[in-house]
Amino acid sequence: MKKLLASLVDQIIVFGGSAALVGLGVLILKVIGFVLVDGILQYAYLITLVVVSLLYSPIVESTKLSKTIGKKLLGL
Repeated sequence: MKKLLASLVDQIIVFGGSAALVGLGVLILKVIGFVLVDGILQYAYLITLVVVSLLYSPIVESTKLSKTIGKKLLGL
């Protein structure tokens, strides 16, 4: 059960981080003067979500933490 909760915490972090990255990208593009076409945000979020999902565990586990944040919080 702890592994499931740890995975859920990690997925929440991945989804939130992806949304934050897309939001930051949109903000930067608006400051520069670009306007996004309707519907492009879904594709940008999907691509960002896939990339963050693939890179989250290897990057976090190779740092000083040596575990994902979900595993660390639940003591696994």
